[in-house]
Amino acid sequence: VKVDGEDSHVRMLHWLPMRTAPCKIWVCEETDDYVLFFASHYGYHRYMDPVVHTRKLIYVKDGGYFVVLDLMNAEKSHSYEVFFHLPPSETVFDESTKSVHTCFEDANVIIYPACSEENNFKVTNTAFHPNHNSKLVKPTYVISSKAEGNKYFATLIVPFNKEVPQISVKTKAAYKDNNKLCTFDATVMEITINNKTHTVAVNNLSIDPTEYVNWTGNPNSDLHMSSKKNSVAICVEGKEFKDEVKIL
Repeated sequence: VKVDGEDSHVRMLHWLPMRTAPCKIWVCEETDDYVLFFASHYGYHRYMDPVVHTRKLIYVKDGGYFVVLDLMNAEKSHSYEVFFHLPPSETVFDESTKSVHTCFEDANVIIYPACSEENNFKVTNTAFHPNHNSKLVKPTYVISSKAEGNKYFATLIVPFNKEVPQISVKTKAAYKDNNKLCTFDATVMEITINNKTHTVAVNNLSIDPTEYVNWTGNPNSDLHMSSKKNSVAICVEGKEFKDEVKIL
């Protein structure tokens, strides 16, 4: 991900070590329905308006696909670019769905945007350096947008063999105390792949990632951080839950 055209790490003079961005792994768990990795990094805390990038990677076991949820906490306007790097190969960009897929003989992947918000999509070529003496040009799928305040990106990564899967995604509503939540606070998607449907509900209210660092950009001690808000329950399709993720 790039924010305002810049990487999360600040490159310094070549004789000085690179400053790395603080990061925090919040959740790493596996259930019968899914595997979840949930972490945030703070490389954009150097901005006058700090931006916190949180990524939730969810593997839906019954469907055999991944949901990538990128949450950008901000107050002011920023431009965002989300990059998905594909292996060197021929790719096909579907203008109608804005998805892209590889064209290998027996093992492929399709990257499918699941956002309902207005974004821009393109496939470009970038250089991959497997070692210092050579490089390979590889296709890169880029989702870009400009937004004021919080912004989210939702993307599906679906492996397949030869036949490209038929995919559709619908955004559904979530509620807290009978009030409808925005998609940034609760991201709920009805995902259909080859006539098999799952509703993937992600509760983004349990942890506030902006609390991890203080105004200097350094991590707060655990004493200064609020604990996970297990009491925050959301309601989806008439079912209330407090989990990070629910597969319905």
